[in-house]
This record gives sequence, structure tokens and C-alpha cells, in this order.
Amino acid sequence: MRYFLLLLVFVQSALVSVSCAQLASLPKREMRAAWIATVTDIDWPSQPGLPPFQQQVELTSILDQLKSMGINAVFFQIRSECDAMYASNIEPWSYWLTGKQGMAPSPFYDPLQFAVQEAHKRGMELHAWFNPYRALRDTTQSYDSPAPNHVTVEHPDWILLSGPTKYLNPGLPQVRDYITSVFMDVARRYGVDGIHMDDYFYPYPPTQITYQDTATFRIYKRGFTDINSWRRDNINLLVKEIHDSLKTFNPQIKWGISPFGIWKDGVPTGTTGLDQYSTIYSDPMAWLDSKTVDYIVPQLYWPNGGGQDYAKLMPWWADSTASNGRQLYIGQGAYRIPNWTAGEMERQITQNRTNGKVAGSIFFSSSSLTDNLGDIIDSLSKVYYRFPSLVPQMAWKDTTPPNSPSNLTYSQVTGMPALLNWNTPSQTAGGDTAARYVLYKFPNSGAASSDFDNSSNIILVTGATSANPPLPAGTGPIYYSVTAVDENNDESSPTSILRIDAPTAPLLAQPAGGFNYARDTTRLIWNSPGVVASYNVQVSSDPSFSSGIAVNSSVPGDTSMAVTGLKGLQKYYWHVNAANAGGTGAYSTSRDFTTAFPLVPVLASPAPASVDVSLVPMFTWNRADSAKNYRFQLTKGALFVPPLVIDTTIADTVYTDTDSLKPVTIYAWRVSAGNNYGFSNFSSSINFRTTNMTLVAGARTMPTQFVLYQNYPNPFNPATTISFAIPQSERVSLTVYDILGRTVGILMNRQLQPGTYNATFDGRFLPSGVYICRLVAGQNVAYIKLLLLK
Repeated sequence: MRYFLLLLVFVQSALVSVSCAQLASLPKREMRAAWIATVTDIDWPSQPGLPPFQQQVELTSILDQLKSMGINAVFFQIRSECDAMYASNIEPWSYWLTGKQGMAPSPFYDPLQFAVQEAHKRGMELHAWFNPYRALRDTTQSYDSPAPNHVTVEHPDWILLSGPTKYLNPGLPQVRDYITSVFMDVARRYGVDGIHMDDYFYPYPPTQITYQDTATFRIYKRGFTDINSWRRDNINLLVKEIHDSLKTFNPQIKWGISPFGIWKDGVPTGTTGLDQYSTIYSDPMAWLDSKTVDYIVPQLYWPNGGGQDYAKLMPWWADSTASNGRQLYIGQGAYRIPNWTAGEMERQITQNRTNGKVAGSIFFSSSSLTDNLGDIIDSLSKVYYRFPSLVPQMAWKDTTPPNSPSNLTYSQVTGMPALLNWNTPSQTAGGDTAARYVLYKFPNSGAASSDFDNSSNIILVTGATSANPPLPAGTGPIYYSVTAVDENNDESSPTSILRIDAPTAPLLAQPAGGFNYARDTTRLIWNSPGVVASYNVQVSSDPSFSSGIAVNSSVPGDTSMAVTGLKGLQKYYWHVNAANAGGTGAYSTSRDFTTAFPLVPVLASPAPASVDVSLVPMFTWNRADSAKNYRFQLTKGALFVPPLVIDTTIADTVYTDTDSLKPVTIYAWRVSAGNNYGFSNFSSSINFRTTNMTLVAGARTMPTQFVLYQNYPNPFNPATTISFAIPQSERVSLTVYDILGRTVGILMNRQLQPGTYNATFDGRFLPSGVYICRLVAGQNVAYIKLLLLK
């Protein structure tokens, strides 16, 4: 009896269940790709003219995200309107890259060279995607102002105008030669895995071609009497010319086209809609019959049911392609997921696999995946693409695999995680050149000797000759092997099986057990038990480590760790375990140490959430055990991020600042205690709001008597200036009360030197009325009335 495991994946509020049997039989070979569209910056870059470094970061992020969800190939748009996302001597740099057609990136780099390198590093294929005939997509827009070397400028006689779009005339032999030269320039200079062309042939409605190419038909009719048949043959000639050129240069390069999803209206029976045969004059059946393509990617951007029924169109394309011995990948309309019923995309992937003649999927477009439309990331990474896969082989191209890689080892450089390493295959005895490597993991030696066809044993496809495999659960042993694949994904025989055992427990070194003088930053050191990928360090106040965990951190390869954030005057226990590609070992015997830095201080005043706090407040806190000094921090708002208002160290438990605070402002403060062994953690912070009065430094004289001057203006709205003079150094307080004697603000409370001072009283938050200002300096007291009128 077969039992089923339900993997529940949330996809637009739908639950998709997948059986154990389905998971175990996930195909080892399947095209899992995404189009990365650059025209109008659909996917990349996010906008024209970004600095090259930011463009590179964005592109590598896309590749990383696609790789993480199981994508094994990308179709990278490098020519959308007779422009170039690469360094070309034929066509100008794309506006969508630099913000001006013809302008190179600065500082210079080649995006296609970079993309190929980064995709191959990740074990992914990269197909260069071209738009064949579109020359300018919208002549009404300023951004479509062509560069001097653009084909519309150099060869205006090659151009057909259809609505706001300019097209190269497919009927001209020189246009076919030109397009082929552009494609072949890329094939010769870049290590792309494929050349790919989209479906922009003759114009789509509503600006469909009518009579613009009648003169060309009369000159180059080649015996045709029907202009529509002649148009289709123009496309066929270009397809064959590119096919033959690529085959002559490098037969390994794959060549394919993504036509519109309906070949002819009503084919297959029960379907209807705009078709490519009579609308844009392309005939994929002719390409398949003549075998002038290696693969076809019909754009089936519709759900099951209706006039464009996926359940009818996909099998028709599958039968038509298989009967001609070529590969079919389905163009999946991922961008339409929000408009479909839940689970529709997952249903289509299952239909493709069940059909048996579909070699995989290409999703339009990459941002639909990375934006996680309909939770597609979980569907792919956790279910449908759970295990890595290889791109299918093309038997008509090549069947000779590389020789096996050699010298598979697991080793470690001090301070770094352990890596699996292997040597590139020898090319003697007729072996092909390796393009990528497949890393296998097996739970036992029996599986390792026989189970290379099971995709669940693949853990990585990479372009490198080393790998840091995921750390397996359990204590091993685990068995590993590596194969090599060439450009056609022909796979070599495996290396010898490498057994890796989980490491033993590390031996602790420092600090010694019972150490009583641990600092605020304590370095824990241990000895390596052998080849290790990572260690896990635990520090706890509980000797059983069942509670009180203060540190639970992974350390990749190094045998020491600096621990911070512990409590002062506290005993801790610590232990370490080690893990590698063979599993996770046991924890070491634990040791204890006690911290010698102080406890965290307890804050006193201002109290939490205080309002109308003086602009010259007195901050106080309780003395912490063993503390010799304190670090005081004050910040505006609530976050302690630079620049802080105050960050200073003092010996007392009281701090007063005379110049830093502003009126009606929220501040936060905190304190840490220190001694010879370091500082404690900071206390919890306290927030407060200052009063609505501002002290302003006035002109200083040497007055001979104590004076409180009448404020000016008076009446006032909203602020008034208060001036006073003191003849000798005194502690001065300046306070404002309402008519009932309630304090509405403390302007100052501090020691002042002899002189004349000005203060601004801001009454914007007070009601109209009479207020009393009281000045106290030593034994001297004075009052004035303030009249606020609003």
C-alpha cells in the first residue's frame, strides 16, 4: 500500500497536494527557465541609467532568487529594438541600460559578459534573447530617439512603419543578412548556451502590415504569387540562415524561437483566436518540418478552458514538436497568475509532465517569479522544483560526454568552512569539455553505487570545481559523488564515492573552567576535531542548557568566537559541537566562566514618558555593583543611531547638560556601567518630552545688579523674549507659571556666570491669558507678568 504525504502549499488561497510518489519521481532533466526582459526595464535593470555596480547587484540578486527556486536557465534579452545590452560594433547601446541610446555604461562593463559569467557560476544556462525585426518600438517617445549608428538612421530604406513602431523589412535579403550578422556576432564573442528569438515578426494588430512591403514583394518575389505566403517564407529564410550559420560555427549552441501560442485559428479543434500563421506571417510547423530550430517555446499564456484552452493547445504543440524530433518548452504566463484561479500554474506544470513530450517550461517573466505572484516561490522551491535538474540533452547535436572529474576530496583551510573539491576532467580519450558539474549525495553506500537517476539525490548543479554542501541532519555517514556535463548536458560517469563521517566533539581551550574575570567581550576558543564546515556555540546561565540561553550561534569554520551582550557578574556555561557534510557531532563537555563587568544600571529620572521636562534636566540613575564609571547616551527620538545628541563617559550617577536640548522635542536616554573588565549592556531606554520654552544665549555684559527685564513683545503671540542680568555667579532658575500658580515650563535651572541672558518663551501650545515669570538667583527673586493673546 502506498502512503501519501500532503505538502500543503498556499497558492492564492488554494492548497495543492503532492504525493510522495510524485516528489520521488521529479524529473532529473527538465528545462526550468525564466525570461529576463530588459525592454522598458520590465525585469532588469530597475530603471535606465543606474550606476553599473547597482545594475550588477540587481542582476545577481535576480539570478540568486531564480536559482533558489530551482530555475536552471535564463533567457536574457539583449536586443529589443535593434540596440544592444552588450558591447557591439554593429548596433548602439540600449536606452534601457544607460538612459541614452548609444551611450556606454560608465564606468564601463559588458552586461552580457557579466550575465554569462554569473549564470554559469551558478550552474545555469544563459540563452541570448533577441527581438529580430523591431527597430524602434515607439517613435512618438523622446527616449526612442535613435543613435547616429542605429539601423534606422543608416538604412532608412530597410524600414517599415507600422503605427508608432518601426520594423526591419523581412522581405529584404540584406535585412536577413544584417540580422544574422548581429546574432552571429554574439555567438562568436560570448559563451552563451543558446540563441533565442521572440515572436515579433510582422506587426501584430491593430497596426498589422498591409501594403508597406508591396514594392519589396515585386522585386524579391522568388516565384511567389501570394504575398502572404511570401511573407511567411521570408521568416523561414531567416530562421534557416541563422540555423545554418550557428551549425557551421558551433553545433553545440542551441537555437530556438518562442512563437505566439496559436498556430492557426481553429487548430486544434475547439480553439480560436489571433494566430501567427495569418496575422504575423510566421509558420513554426515549417521550421519543425525542416528541422531549422532545436526547440520551440509557444507562448501559452492562457488557463485551462475557453477558446484558448491550455488543455488542448499544449498537447497539440507537444505532438507536433515530437513528431519532428525537436524539443518543446512551454512559455508559461506567470505574469497572469493573479488573474487565474488558484493552482492554475501548478496544474499546467503537472499537465506538462504527465504529457511526456514536454521538455520543460520558460516563465514570463522573471519578476513574476521573484515577486512571488500567487506564492509561486513556495510552489516551485518546495514542491515542483524541489530537487535540482539538468537541462535536457539534444541527441542530434552531440552524445559524447566529458570524462569523469577526478580527485574528489573534502578538505579545509584554517578558519574557513570545509569544501568538497574536485579536478576538471581530462579531455584525453575523446572526452568532451565540461561546462557544469552535478553534485550527488547518498544516505548509504548502496544508493551511491546505483541511484544516479533519482533527482532527489542531486544537491547542486554548479559551474565551479568546489562546493559547500548543505549540512545534513543526523550523524552520518554521508556519501558523495560528482559528474561533469558538457554544453549539451551529456553527463559523464561519476567520480569514486567519497564517504564523510560527522566530526567528533571539539575540545574546549579558553577560558579555563571556573574563570572569574570574563570581560564584556569574551573570546571563546576550542580545538578542531578534524574537517569541519561549521561549529555551533551555546552559552547559557543554565548548566543543562535547557533554559537561559544567551548565545546560540553558528561559526563557519573558525575555532573561536567573540561573545558579547552577556550580563554582568553572572556565571555562564558554554559548549560547542561541529558539523560537516557527514552530519552533526555531539556537543563538547561544558565549561563555566563568570563575568566581572558591572550589572546594568537602573535609571531614576527623568521618569518614563515625562513631559515638560526642563531644557536643562538632571539625569540620575542608581549606582551599579562594581561600577567605576558610566556611559551616558541621549538621542533625539527613540533610536540610538549616530549621530547621538550626547555620548559621553562620566564617573558620577548624575549628569546635566546645559546646551543640547530643544523645546517640545522627544528624547530617549540610557546608561551603561563600566569597570576594568568592560561595560555592561545598556539599560532599557527612557523617553521624555521637553518643555515649550527655549533658552537663547544673549549678549554678555558685566552687570552691577540683579535685574529681570520686562519681556518683549508683551502682549505676544506665539513667543516672547525674556532678559535678565546677574552680577555674580549664582545658581539660576527661570520658571513660568499660569495664573493659578501651576508650572507650565522650566526655562532653566543651573549655575550661571555673571552676565546678561536672553530666553525665548514659546506659548504656541498654551491658551491665551496672563502668565507669571519668576527668576531666582541665589537670594534674589523677581517676577514679571506675561500676556499671551491669540
